[in-house]
Amino acid sequence: MLTDWFENVLADVAPEGYNTLARPDADWRGGPVRDTLDRLAELWSIRGAFLGGGRRALLTQYEESVIQVVHARRAVMLVGADFTADVVGPFQRGGEARRRSGSRAPDRAAAH
Repeated sequence: MLTDWFENVLADVAPEGYNTLARPDADWRGGPVRDTLDRLAELWSIRGAFLGGGRRALLTQYEESVIQVVHARRAVMLVGADFTADVVGPFQRGGEARRRSGSRAPDRAAAH
């Protein structure tokens, strides 16, 4: 997940930086990398941005973070990918929940 955060912030801070860093002669000590790391430090230091604080966030397993948003409602946002649907599935209530969440995963109960 840390690389995802870095990539997303880099795309905002220095859009050309992403492709530049993919090259073999990339300057990982240059301005775009430093600016991205500075911005990440700003984001991660916002009090209350992470449930339980930054240290707790580093210890939270991915599945637990999904459950904190979808089931326990202790958090309001999660950085996730398409595989999040597998964790969310047990907490959904029928087709309505899928439409609200934007999930396009097939209804597994219907397939059985």
